[in-house]
Order: sequence, then structure tokens, then C-alpha cells
Amino acid sequence: MRKTTRLHCASHSILIVALAAGISDSLHAQGCDGDPGARLDVPATAAPGSIVTVRMQGPAGASGHFMVSLGEGPTPAGHLSLCLDFPLFCDHGFVFDARGHHSFESTINDSPDLIDTVFFAQFVVDGAPPRRSNGASCRITRDGRDSDASVLVPPDCSRTSYGLTPLDELGSGTYLGEEGGLWPGGQVQPPKAHREAGEAIAAALEPLDGSSRPSARGSLVVAGIGFSVSKKIWAEFVPLAQSDGAISPAIRWVDLCLAGEDAIDMSDPNSKYWTKYVPTELAANGVTAAQVQVLWILSGAQRIAGTFPSRARTVQDGVESLIVNAKARFPNAALAYLSPITYEGYAVPVVEPESYENGWAIKWAIETQLAGGLNYRAGVVAAIAPWLTWAYYPWCDGIRPRADGLDWLCVEDTADGVHPTQVGSLKIALRILDQWKRDPTAQPWLLRFVPEKTLPTTSGPAGAMR
Repeated sequence: MRKTTRLHCASHSILIVALAAGISDSLHAQGCDGDPGARLDVPATAAPGSIVTVRMQGPAGASGHFMVSLGEGPTPAGHLSLCLDFPLFCDHGFVFDARGHHSFESTINDSPDLIDTVFFAQFVVDGAPPRRSNGASCRITRDGRDSDASVLVPPDCSRTSYGLTPLDELGSGTYLGEEGGLWPGGQVQPPKAHREAGEAIAAALEPLDGSSRPSARGSLVVAGIGFSVSKKIWAEFVPLAQSDGAISPAIRWVDLCLAGEDAIDMSDPNSKYWTKYVPTELAANGVTAAQVQVLWILSGAQRIAGTFPSRARTVQDGVESLIVNAKARFPNAALAYLSPITYEGYAVPVVEPESYENGWAIKWAIETQLAGGLNYRAGVVAAIAPWLTWAYYPWCDGIRPRADGLDWLCVEDTADGVHPTQVGSLKIALRILDQWKRDPTAQPWLLRFVPEKTLPTTSGPAGAMR
């Protein structure tokens, strides 16, 4: 007996053939993720412990990655509720063979009901020319069910702003009793002593070999850490940096972002992220943990119980533990640049103002170090963290432009209203690179030639940038 399942993506409907015995589904994601040159087949069963075989077809020799998860409904949180236990969990890097094929097997680590669950996939193929998907969030239903339930809830593009002031522009003003600004006192620049300490650390960095010895042939590894939003931004940032002639050729840019892993997940030092994913990704990039000296961390968490400020304090605890875990894994990590989440006002169900409030979690984590915690100075007391500062602060109030020109349009999010499109990701990536090129704590390790000393810019590029 054969039953049919129809998987609905934003504007595509993909037919899935299911065998009644075992409920085996084959998901043909061609068209779902917007990459006409690549195909992803995922035969799966609903029984725990059953084998999942993932087969891909694409340009011979091209490299890329994809991620997939199953969850309880078309919500951002649903994407994270269950992941297929792939060798690299939800994110798998691969290279197509000479025939343009790639496949592997894994097991389902839980007992999901495939009916009314969400299939989320992002497929990136770096070929000639490169093709990058924006991901797809699709809800699975079977014939005989309510057809309306099979359509992913679209973003609410009418929620163009929430009337909230970006943290860097709030200054000494307050939000629900908490002072704004990126730094204490509502300031947008770091305290002088902290900035000078960061500059000194940056000036001392040099390429290292795999055993952490200085070497002209070594690498200075800059690692991106975060979840799926971070991964999409990092995927746009790295090509920008690699093609910029002003950037030092000694830098190796490594993507350690993992979809579904937020600051709370990464707070566990024994999680699979730290014990399996990170070592595997470092090895795949031909570098060691000892060569990682700079971290870019865009992280946070959502759907946290409680209200502000308590839930932001929970995220702060996760961010601080993430930082400590990173230092433990990367003993030479000297500098860490932190960012919160982008605007997520279009998401359904509603996410804001929780994403906005994530900015305070980052602010408070940095202030912990300013107050003497998260020690970064090696000495009598061992350093447990890198020196901390802000990366580009990417939150704006929807279509209301910030002083630096940043705004966020509904079309700059994918169908879930949470993940930025390639255009949206590039928008943030350009600002990160621009800020770093002008930041005196980044210039010594980032640039081929360090310009004369300038004042740092932590809130974003000067003037409008669209």
C-alpha cells in the first residue's frame, strides 16, 4: 500500500511517496531550497534508532554543507527540538565526488511523528559559480489532513517596528529600568584602560603553527561561533574578507557555527558541540585548537521563561559559560568580539522584544569582565576568557533606520521571519568587516598594514550604508 505525503515550502509543493509499512518518506528537496543545481534526498522512518540515508547530487568536486532538523510545528523553536543525529549532528560538510554524488547514513535519535513536523534545510554549494540557498522551512502533512495546516505560517510583514531604541543609541536612557549603551554609563566606546589592553593584546598576536609556536608559515585562526543566523552571516563575511586585498593573508577563517546550538546549548562544556563538532571542523579545515586566537561570537537564545530582565540574565549566564568553554577549548584565544541577534519582528509567532533584549545579555557579559570577572590576564590567576569587546551591533527597529543607516526589511528574512536571507546576511557582514577594519583592537591582526592609530568604532560604520 502506498500513501502520499505533500511537503509545502514557501512557493513549492513537493510530492513525497511514503510506504505504509514503516512510514518511509523520501524528501526531494530540489526547488525547496532554491538551488536548481543540487538535489537532496532524505529517506527516513519514524521509529527511534532507524537508519537515515542522505543522498545528494550536485556539481562534481563542489563543496558545501546542509543542515536538517525535525520539530513540532513551524516555529523557530520547533526547528531546534529534535535533530537527526548525523556524524556532525545538524550540520554536515561534504565534497561531491567525481560523479557529483555524496551520501552518508545516520540514525534518528528520538521518536518523531513525521506528520505535522517541520523540515528545515539549508544547502550551500560552492562551485563555479557558487550557489547559496536561504534555507527552507516546510511543514509535512499526509493526505486526508487539513490542507491549510500544511502551509508554513508566513512572516507578518506589517510588524515593521516595535518602537524600541537600539542599545547603542539608547545611551544613558533606560529600557524597563536597565541602562542602555554598549558600555557602562550609556557609552558607545569602551573605557580607555580596557581598550588599551585590547590593543596591546592584538599587537602581540602572530601566526602560529599547529603546536602554538610562532611561525611565518603558520596561521592566525579567526573562528565564527553561533547558531544558524550566525552561520548565514559568516558565510557571507568570509568571502568578503578573503577577497579584500587589505586583509592579512595569514588569517584562516573557520566556521564553527552550528544550526540549533544557542548560547544555552553551548554553555555545556561536555555537549557534542564542544566535544565532537568543534574538533571535527578544525580538522576538516586543517588547523588546530592552538591556532585559534580570535573569536567572533553572534549568539543568544529565545523562548526563555520569564520576563525582562530575568530572561536576559539567563541568556547572559549562557553567553558567559560559552566564552569560558571557548577559552578552555582554544587556549590561545586572546580576543573575542560579541554580537547579539538581528531584528526578528516579522516572525510568527512573535519573537520580539526578546531578540532585542539579547543585547543586554551581551552587554552584561562584557561588563562582568570590566568588573573583574571572566579574567583574561594570565598571571597568578589563570585566564578563563579572552579579552571581550563588541563586534558590530546588528539590531535595529525594523524599517526605522539607525544613525548608521541600518534598517531591516521583511524581504531580508527568509520565510520563517527569523533567518536572514543572503541579502540580509551580506548587509550585516559588510558592516562587520567595515567596523573591524577601523577598530584599533582588530587592525593589528586583521590588516596587512596597520594605519595610524584611530579611535575605535564599536556601534557600526560611520554614515549610511545600504
